Amino acid sequence: AAPVPKVDMAAAVLANEVTTLMPSEKVPPCELPLWCVMPNLRDVETVFEIVRHVAGSKMPAKRVQLGRRAWALLGRRLQPAEAKRAGVAEPDIGLASPLASRAHALVMQNWVGKLFLQDLSSAHGTFVGNVRLKPREPVEWKPGVQVIFADARVEVFELRVKA
Repeated sequence: AAPVPKVDMAAAVLANEVTTLMPSEKVPPCELPLWCVMPNLRDVETVFEIVRHVAGSKMPAKRVQLGRRAWALLGRRLQPAEAKRAGVAEPDIGLASPLASRAHALVMQNWVGKLFLQDLSSAHGTFVGNVRLKPREPVEWKPGVQVIFADARVEVFELRVKA
């Protein structure tokens, strides 16, 4: 398992705004679990945000919320023409690492707003803490836990409770 570097993201996160993903008609890249649904905001127990810290960057960390989205695709960033040629959907959350797969992982939400990660059989893996996820098996993503998609030297993600 790849070691997870401890990244202190607190200072950089406070300075920027949150992007909330809008509902989409996009077709998921795999069958979703029955519990993966668009939550009713009144039922959400805790609002989470996904924080991206790019290694060596002085820029504030980027923050994303799923909002009412049931799921979001994480994958290597592609040019629109490249995505069309490859026959894959553009990711909702682009990964900077060249080792990341085009369709690397899904982040999924249940009816009360808990988030889960599922690796989509990526070549270089998804690591929650120091544990590599088994392909196609959803795992709850808990607040404060750092996640690596393929390569920790490029970027690290963390789930936080929205302040």
